[in-house]
Amino acid sequence: MSDLFERYPTGAAWDEVVGPDGIRPPYNHVHAELDALTTGELRSRAESLRRSSLAQGVDVAGEVRPFPLDIVPRVITAREWGALAPGVAQRVRALEALLDDVYGRQRVVADGVLPRAVVVSSARFTRAARGILPPNGVRVHVAGIDVVRDGADRWRVLDDNVRVPSGVSHVLSNRRALAQSFPELIASLAVRPVADHPQRLLHALRASAPEGVDDPVVVVLTPGVHSSAYHEHSLLARLMGVELVEGRDLFVAGGRVYMRTTAGRRRVDVVYRRVDDDFIDPVVLRPDSLLGCPGLLGVARAGNVTLANAVGNGVADDKLVYTYVPDLIRYYLGEEPILENVDTWRLGEPAALEEVCDRLEELVVKPVDGSGGTGIVIGPAASRDELDAVRRRLRRDPRGWIAQPVVQLSTLPTLAGDKVRPRHVDLRAFAVNDGEKVWVLPGGLTRVALREGQLVVSSSRGGGSKDTWVLGERRAPGHRGAPDAAATPAAERPVVAGVPRDGHDDGGSAARAAGRGAPRGEGGGVMLSRIAESLFSIGRYVERADGTARLLDVHLQLLLEDPRVEEETACRSLLAIMDLPGPADGTVGRRYVLDRLAYDRAAPASVAGALGAAREAAGRAREVISTELWECLSTTWNTLPAMTRGRRAHDYLHWVRERAAVVAGVVDSATGRDHTWQFLVLGRSVERADMTARLVASRAVAGGPTWGTLLRSCGAYEAFLHTYRGRIGDAQAAQFLLVDRHLPRSVVHALDRAERCLAAIEGPQATPGVQEDAARILGRARSHLEYLPMAQLQTNLLGEMETVKVACSRASDAVRARYFLGEPTDWVGERP
Repeated sequence: MSDLFERYPTGAAWDEVVGPDGIRPPYNHVHAELDALTTGELRSRAESLRRSSLAQGVDVAGEVRPFPLDIVPRVITAREWGALAPGVAQRVRALEALLDDVYGRQRVVADGVLPRAVVVSSARFTRAARGILPPNGVRVHVAGIDVVRDGADRWRVLDDNVRVPSGVSHVLSNRRALAQSFPELIASLAVRPVADHPQRLLHALRASAPEGVDDPVVVVLTPGVHSSAYHEHSLLARLMGVELVEGRDLFVAGGRVYMRTTAGRRRVDVVYRRVDDDFIDPVVLRPDSLLGCPGLLGVARAGNVTLANAVGNGVADDKLVYTYVPDLIRYYLGEEPILENVDTWRLGEPAALEEVCDRLEELVVKPVDGSGGTGIVIGPAASRDELDAVRRRLRRDPRGWIAQPVVQLSTLPTLAGDKVRPRHVDLRAFAVNDGEKVWVLPGGLTRVALREGQLVVSSSRGGGSKDTWVLGERRAPGHRGAPDAAATPAAERPVVAGVPRDGHDDGGSAARAAGRGAPRGEGGGVMLSRIAESLFSIGRYVERADGTARLLDVHLQLLLEDPRVEEETACRSLLAIMDLPGPADGTVGRRYVLDRLAYDRAAPASVAGALGAAREAAGRAREVISTELWECLSTTWNTLPAMTRGRRAHDYLHWVRERAAVVAGVVDSATGRDHTWQFLVLGRSVERADMTARLVASRAVAGGPTWGTLLRSCGAYEAFLHTYRGRIGDAQAAQFLLVDRHLPRSVVHALDRAERCLAAIEGPQATPGVQEDAARILGRARSHLEYLPMAQLQTNLLGEMETVKVACSRASDAVRARYFLGEPTDWVGERP
C-alpha cells in the first residue's frame, strides 16, 4: 500500500475528490485502484507515463519534452456531463451567430446589444473577412471553451477560444497513456471514448466544402515544425487521413487553391488552418508572412475554398466580448445561459475602472487579447510596485483589460513526490460544429497547476494535464466489450473507413481511406513534394548512421587487432573514403575520427548528426509515417546522449546498428506499400549502395580490412559461407558484396531496389522505356557492375567504387529535381 492520500490537506477551494466525509462516490474505484499500488508500482507507472509522452514527442511551450501527465484522472459523472455539455454547445451556437452577424449586417449593433466600439476596437476584428460567406454557414468548426468549478461546485465559463483552439492532441495522447496504465479500471467504469474526435472533425470539415464538390480534399495548414502545437497538427492530420501542409506547399491559380505533390498540382477544397489570421495571406494581411498562401482569402471570398476556422473569429475570443456572451445567448437563441460567466468588470466604464483600481490587490486583471496565461496579474500575489504599474496601464488603456475576482478553482489530487496533494485545475471542453449539430467531446483537456497554490494552469506557466474521464452507463456484470458502444449511440458516431477508434494510427490505412490520392499501381497515390523529400531523407540518414557505424567499427577493430597498421595513415584514409578532409597539420588518430564521424551532432556525415537529421525529417512528415516509426526515432534520439557519455566506442556503434535495424523493421512491418514506403526505401537503398561502396573501397587502401572482416561488418559472413559452401576467396567475397542480387547489402541489390521504388512511384501510366533521369543513372551503374568481369573489378576496386558513389549522388540530385521541387506560384490575389 502506498498510502497516497495520507494527511491529504483540504483548503478553501472545493476539492473534487476528497470531501468532508472522505472520498466522494465517483472516485471510489479510482481511489481504491491507486491506493492499492505500492510506492514502487506508483513510481513505475508515473515513469511509464513520462516515457510515453517523451516517445510521442509532445510539444510543450514550443519545445519537445515530456508533457506532465498526472497519474490521477479527473472523473465527471454522466449527470454532471449532461449539464455541462449542453452549456458548451449553446455557447458555440451563440458565438457562431455573433460572427455571422458582425461580419455581415451587424444587427446586434443596431439593436444595441453589443456596442459598435467593442467590435471595431478589437485587435482581432479582421475587416478583410467582411463579406466572406462560408459555404455551409459555419465559421466555428471547432471550439475550445475553458470552464472552471468554483468554490460552490458550479461550472463557470472562464474563456472562449474559437480562433485556433489547441490542446485536443493532449486529450488523445493522455487517454492512450492512461489506458495502458489502467485498462481494467477504464473498462469497469465505462469511460466514454475520446478517439471519435478526428472523425467528427473530418466530417465537419467535409460538410463545409464549397458547393458542388462531392469528394472534397481537406488539408491541415500548419506554420511548420517549430510551432508549439505541431504535434497536434500532425496527429490530427494523421488520424483524419489528410495532408499536413505548410504555406509553401500551397499556391493559387485560376481562382483555386492547389498543393504541390509528386504527381503535380492537386486542388484543395477545405483548409483546416492552424495559422493565425495575420499570417494566413500576405496579400491582404501581413505582407511579411511566410506562413500563409498568397491569394488564399481571394479564393475563399469567391467561394472556391473553405477556411476552417474562419478568418476573423478572433473577435469572439476578445475577453471584453466575453462579458456580453450571456446577453448574446438571449439575443440570438432566445434562451437563458446554461453556464454562467465569471463576474467581470468592463474597465471602459469609468465607475468600474475606479473600483478596480481601488481594489486591485484583491482582483485578477487580464489583457483582453491574451492567451495561455500571458499578461495576467493576480492581485493578492503581486507586489506593491507591480500593482502600481498595473494601475497605470489600466488607466492608459482601459479597453485592453478586464478584471475579475480571484476564483478559487477546484482542486484535484495530484502526484507530488510519493503522495498526492491538491492542485488547481480547469477544463477546456472541445466542440465540433458540422452545421447540423454541435458535438462536444466527452472529456476535454484538464489542465493542472503543478505548483502549490498556483492558479494559472497553462503549460507555458509550468502546468500539466490530467486525463478526463466522463462516465457512461455501467455494463452488465461480466460484459467484456469495448466502452465505445456503451458510451455513444451508433447513430452519433460518424465513421471514416480505415480511421482507427483507439487514437492510434496504423501508419497508412487512414491516409488511404480519406482519399490522399487514388491508388496508382504499386506505388499508390500522390504525396506532397515536401513530405516526399522528408521521407527520402529519413531513409538516407538512418542508413548513413548505420553504414558509418559499420565502417568505423571495422577500422577500430582493425587498429586493435593488427599492430602493423599505422594509425594515422589508416585514419586519414578513412576520412578520405568519407569525403572528409583531414587537418593539414597535426596528428589524426582514432579519437579525432570518432569525434568527426561518430559523435558530432552538427555534422550530417557523422552517426549522431545523421540520427538527428533523420528525426528532424520525421518531424516534418509525422502525419504520414506510422506512430511506431516516430516513437522509434524519438526514442533513439532521446537515448543518444546517454549512449555517447562514458561508453566504449564499440558499444555505441553496436547500439547504432541495432537501432537502425529496428527502424528498418518498423518501416517494413508497419508501413503500407504506398508512396510513404517507396520514398523511405528509395532513400535507404540509394544510401546503402553508396555506403557499401565506401565500405568496399576501404579494402583497397593501405592496411585496409580483409574481405572476411568486411563481410562480418555487413552481417553477411555466415550467409557467404552458406552460399559458397565454405570456399573463401577474394573473388567470391567481392562478388557477394557487390553483385549478389539476393544479399540485401550488396551494391547491385540496393541499386535494383532503388530502381523498383522509382518505377512504383511513377506508376503504370509512365511512358514506356527509361525516361526518368534517376532510374537511368542507377540502371547504368547497376548493369555496369553486373557485366564487368570480376578480375577487372578487383583490379580497379577503388575507381569502380568511386563510380558507384558518383552515380548515387547524381541519382539523388535527379530525384530531388523530379519530385521535390515545386512549380512556380501563380496566384490571383485581392487588395484590401
